[in-house]
Amino acid sequence: MTDTVKPDAISTEIEVLVKAGLVTPGLASLLKALQSNKGALVGLVEDAQIDEDIEGVATVNHSATKERWAIVIDEAHDSTDTQDVFVQVNGRAYRMQRGVVVNVPKEVMEALDHAIYYVTKAVIDPITGLPNGMGEPKKVRRFPYQKFYQTIDKTGARIADDPVVEAV
Repeated sequence: MTDTVKPDAISTEIEVLVKAGLVTPGLASLLKALQSNKGALVGLVEDAQIDEDIEGVATVNHSATKERWAIVIDEAHDSTDTQDVFVQVNGRAYRMQRGVVVNVPKEVMEALDHAIYYVTKAVIDPITGLPNGMGEPKKVRRFPYQKFYQTIDKTGARIADDPVVEAV
């Protein structure tokens, strides 16, 4: 709904939706209340500020904690898939080169853990040696990685001084 639509037209549209059975009367009254208080709601949204220092909440500007871990993303399963690994968590993007030690926050490791695909292999008949149906699907990590050690603690102090490349 745009600002150019008159409130009476919106009320009429809501009534049509109620008569068609697409909207309950309770929802219709809520929609009308929201429309009548639209200016107040817009003001509240404009006044709302995201506190960038909330512990445990990842945003575009910072990760959930200051902790960082040294990981290496394994080489690709397929020789044609040699691209860098791209992970995005809550609007913040990380690009990591395969085979290189990188420093990442915990939520990036969690995203890598959830990036899976399924592999199903044919069941071979022991008598004929031919495929005889499909086996159970097996979960496989899309981007397998090795976690080495924590490099930065919760306070932001560096624990390990080993050469590590920051994920960009």
